[in-house]
Amino acid sequence: SWSSFGGTLLDLNDEKLTRTGVTKPMLVLQPNVLEGGTTYKFTVHAALCNSNATCTSEGQASLWITTIGVPTLGSFSVEPRSGEEMATTFELRSTGWAVSSRTSRIAQRFGYTTTDGRLVPLSDFSESPAIRVQLPRGVAPLVCLVQATIGGEVTTRRVTSAVSVVSRDIKAQELQDIA
Repeated sequence: SWSSFGGTLLDLNDEKLTRTGVTKPMLVLQPNVLEGGTTYKFTVHAALCNSNATCTSEGQASLWITTIGVPTLGSFSVEPRSGEEMATTFELRSTGWAVSSRTSRIAQRFGYTTTDGRLVPLSDFSESPAIRVQLPRGVAPLVCLVQATIGGEVTTRRVTSAVSVVSRDIKAQELQDIA
């Protein structure tokens, strides 16, 4: 049988929490049962018994698992707060993010949301905390996705920031220079 300790108390006898129950030699939990940023101890208790239910030896083994939490405490800033489309260079910066585990890696991806709600990426996920870009008109809001990774586990937090991007007045001389 299996038991657990730590984090949110898990009643492994609750059939809604496991896919296998507690009497099998393997324990499989349902998705989203474990709380992020928490350490759990799982213990399997085993006995060698004959057909008469006479047990000749017993033992147990434990496994500690730490889950990754979502990034917290950080900020997302944009400078300047307003500018002209495709002329003003904006700096998008993500700083101060932390996760519960010292071994996780933090990366961010910047983008913007169009007026019809689509997310348009401006960068790939990277450990670089900032990018400098020129933005089109109709960008609202800017988005920073902050991702924490530990082994194969990934959690992401989405943060937004408003910015005003106005149409640029193009003078006749600029049009001649382009042509």
